[in-house]
Amino acid sequence: MRSVCSKDEGRTFSKIPKMMASSVTTITPEVLWAQRPDELYVTINAPDVPEPTITLTKNQLKFEGTNTSGKKYAVTLDFLKEVDTEVFSHAFLPLLFFLSLKNGR
Repeated sequence: MRSVCSKDEGRTFSKIPKMMASSVTTITPEVLWAQRPDELYVTINAPDVPEPTITLTKNQLKFEGTNTSGKKYAVTLDFLKEVDTEVFSHAFLPLLFFLSLKNGR
């Protein structure tokens, strides 16, 4: 597929074809995880997302957010076993979100 370029006051602009523009709306971020018998560790690599929306239930984790460049990130993780939603720790860092969960009993 070919994109069309035009010049306006010495700057070059690229026009993305309509078919391609709709397919790049949401990015699935890289997700890393590790587990121990009593804990689950999840790292979501979504750079520069200042205010993500995180929904945690016993069976699922949802992460959504838009970074400072306008890229939208979203991922949903379904857990194999229930987790304790009352006991967890988390950290928001400029490049990622980290979450430590206890297994539910």
